[in-house]
Amino acid sequence: MKKYFLLGLYTFLFLPANSQELRRIGSMGIGFSAVNDSIIKVNKLKNKNALLVTSIVPGLTGEALKIAKGDIVLSINGIFRLHPQGLALNKSITKFEGDEVEYFVLRNGMEMTLKTKAIARPLETSSDYNVTYDQFPFMNGINRCIITSPKTSGKKPGILIIQGYPCSSIDNIPALNPIMQLSDQLTKRGYVVMRAEKPGIGDSYNSMECYDIDFKTEVASFEAAYLKLKTVADVDTNNLFIFGLSMGGMEAPFIASQVNPKGVIVYGITTKSWHEYLTEMLRFQNPNMGVDYTQIESEMKLYTTLLYDLFVNLKKPSELIKKNPDYLKLLQRDFNYIKDDDFLTRSIIFSQSLNKCDIPKEWSKVSSHVLSAFGEYDIQAINNFGHKEIVEIVNKNHPGKASYMEFAKTEHGMIELLNEKEKWEIHTVPGKMKIVLMRGLNQKFINDVDKWIKAIIEKNYVLPD
Repeated sequence: MKKYFLLGLYTFLFLPANSQELRRIGSMGIGFSAVNDSIIKVNKLKNKNALLVTSIVPGLTGEALKIAKGDIVLSINGIFRLHPQGLALNKSITKFEGDEVEYFVLRNGMEMTLKTKAIARPLETSSDYNVTYDQFPFMNGINRCIITSPKTSGKKPGILIIQGYPCSSIDNIPALNPIMQLSDQLTKRGYVVMRAEKPGIGDSYNSMECYDIDFKTEVASFEAAYLKLKTVADVDTNNLFIFGLSMGGMEAPFIASQVNPKGVIVYGITTKSWHEYLTEMLRFQNPNMGVDYTQIESEMKLYTTLLYDLFVNLKKPSELIKKNPDYLKLLQRDFNYIKDDDFLTRSIIFSQSLNKCDIPKEWSKVSSHVLSAFGEYDIQAINNFGHKEIVEIVNKNHPGKASYMEFAKTEHGMIELLNEKEKWEIHTVPGKMKIVLMRGLNQKFINDVDKWIKAIIEKNYVLPD
């Protein structure tokens, strides 16, 4: 069972920072599903590491490859251990524009090798505003960023959007994606908006890769993105804001305490330790996701020892599974475990390092204006405790700097729902999420955030040196 927390194999080249333009990552344009037991039996496959082709997008690498719906992919570029999750972000799979890609497939019982040159992933465009692909140095490499800006002349306030937990790309994502909707609507309201890839994602080249980095490294990457935003020609550097969503909101104070932006907006967060948050989340979500209450009570006793070993004793999932095989089922159902030391689709290192951080203490260091926004139906944030705590902490140390807003019937993706039942249906009823996304972001949320930013700017508060 998939859980909904504050979320969402590369070969690297080591490049001197800013030494050259980033190469465009290749597209895939192929829909995959895991092979089921029936497919394995009929095709006499040795294991479940193959993939079934379910769809092909015109104009991208898959079509050029002449792959067909129904093909069974046995290997891609020499990689035989395949899983649908994360394929489109794996540079060993997608390659870069112009590189050769090779698929070994089974078609109607016959094995064949398909080869072609990778076609670039399409770039974002807009008729309403400028879209600029840029980059910034980070560690031993370069990260991709995308800047959207109004076509009007003059300096404009800048906003860095920090996305949530997953190691997923922010480049040319679907128009209905809440991050894309937020970026689009803020740009149309007169702001220069930056989205930045996490290390190793998309076009980025880095010495480390998102799946393997710890919390502080990810924070440092977004601090580097903020410093890049300050150099953008039409940005008013006295009016820079950080907008952190979900995990991005938990990272925001660590960045703000260092760079002192004009303001910080956070949405869908917790201020509790990661260990405490996950324990609370399991009790809160599982009964509403169909798990029996008596089963939950039994499992929570097992989780008590599992999470203690992970976050206090700093054990790895792989060694704990060997110690107690019962952990495997729980890790797979509730923490998206696949193999090795995965935990919530990333290395356990990220969660362990996050758990060591004192989030309330970091908020006490933030001297910027702060807007803490909570959605009433946000099942990932659970409740408004953390959002209100941020306001209390900031105002205690910097009186009058923090404000709290609550948005009725609004879920984690900033969309207003019709009723409380929908906050569970969007995660349990097939197709429901897409229907809800088509409604668009809660316009009261966008309007109120926009008004708050403009009110802060109009105070003519000048950033200290």
